[in-house]
Amino acid sequence: MTDPAGPKRASGAGVVPQLRWDAARTDARVRPGGRISLAGWTGASRDAGPVDVFLVAQGTTYSLARIGAGGAGGGGSAHFCRSGVAVPGDVPPGTAVLVVIDPGNPMEIDSIPVAVMGLVTAAGPRPHATLSEPAG
Repeated sequence: MTDPAGPKRASGAGVVPQLRWDAARTDARVRPGGRISLAGWTGASRDAGPVDVFLVAQGTTYSLARIGAGGAGGGGSAHFCRSGVAVPGDVPPGTAVLVVIDPGNPMEIDSIPVAVMGLVTAAGPRPHATLSEPAG
């Protein structure tokens, strides 16, 4: 018997993923304690319900957001989009992975790499003087 909800993502060839990141509209670099914009779409042409977004860095998983997916996205699919999502301050710098999951079907998953930049501290190199600083 086939599932009325349609095909599910699997590891086999020829299976069309139903949940995808929009890499052009998702930030590729973040800073701990900063903000990130997230976007993607589902294979559904109707409101698909929420998706859960996580950041995985050096073996630790950080929950970022639950985003509603609906409306018309690319190719008649439902889309999800949110700007200004908080990035936890304790995410270590390096390469991490953004993961989006359909909580109603955990087999629906997609991921993309993201660079976590190091923190800028007061002890770091001093930027060029600004106009408000006296000439020295």
